[in-house]
Amino acid sequence: MARSHKRKRRIPPVSPPTKSLRFISIATICFVSFIAFAVLCSALSHHQRNTPQNNNNNRLKKKMTTTKVRFDTPEEIPDDIVKSLDAILVLGGGVPLSLEEPPLFVQKRCDDAAKIVQRYTEIFNRNNLPILTLSAGTAHLPQLLSGDGLPIWEATASAAYLIKHYSPDTIDKSQVFAETTSYDTISNAFFARTSFTDITGWRRLLIITNEFHMDRSQAIFDWIFGIPDNNKGSSSNYQLYYLAPPNTGLTDEAVQARKQREAKSQKNVQEILAPKYQTIKGVWTFLTQEHSLYTAHKLVERGRAKTEETATSEENQALKESYGLNNKGK
Repeated sequence: MARSHKRKRRIPPVSPPTKSLRFISIATICFVSFIAFAVLCSALSHHQRNTPQNNNNNRLKKKMTTTKVRFDTPEEIPDDIVKSLDAILVLGGGVPLSLEEPPLFVQKRCDDAAKIVQRYTEIFNRNNLPILTLSAGTAHLPQLLSGDGLPIWEATASAAYLIKHYSPDTIDKSQVFAETTSYDTISNAFFARTSFTDITGWRRLLIITNEFHMDRSQAIFDWIFGIPDNNKGSSSNYQLYYLAPPNTGLTDEAVQARKQREAKSQKNVQEILAPKYQTIKGVWTFLTQEHSLYTAHKLVERGRAKTEETATSEENQALKESYGLNNKGK
């Protein structure tokens, strides 16, 4: 019986990978790794940018770089900004001369507010843009009193000026509001927001004050109105614009004295107060625990103190002029 021989199958030799194939494999791995790393970095960067503490600052910086927000005359403000406004805020500036006569530089603020209302009315054919006048008074001078002995608030005088000098077709009394709680610019912003704009839903605001007062005012309003809504870490929904009319009726000495004071206060706001108090409750705490005009025991001490002698130096007199002392123009 013949023996059968099984033929062994020859396995073809496996060729080692060519250099080009190895290069393609390595390149593919490197490319995929790079894409994965880039995606991870992008995700981390996006998360960092959108944390509560950075969200609001990024939003404000973006707006500041893309849109002009400060103007010197009403005519400079574009129609699209005028059309978008929800309200105009007119800051108080000093002791009124009479019920319907705020200081001349404050009258200029009111007149510029009226010009914006007139443009708004021409665009929409209705005069329903609110004007909010601000301030109870100043701590630097005695307040003007009415015949019955009650204070005539700065905000009251500004409102009375607007109602007296402009017809109802331009400014109806129903669209004028008065904030009568604040005694300085920080409380101007705080009470304007907590007593009015947070309640009414006014979000696009034009803030008007004179050139000598604008730098610090803008720093304060950007701080107070830039605080996230409801203290929940979300971005603030406010958009602020600023109008800085000239320092009508003030002497050069008064403007210089006031600007020096403003610069010191602005530095304190930007370097100390704004970084420290980053919630509306935090600002409230500052006002009620540290501010001399809102902290209870400090008000008591102030009430007990003897009346200070009137300053007679030229510098102090010039500074008081910027708060309404004998301000009847040049």
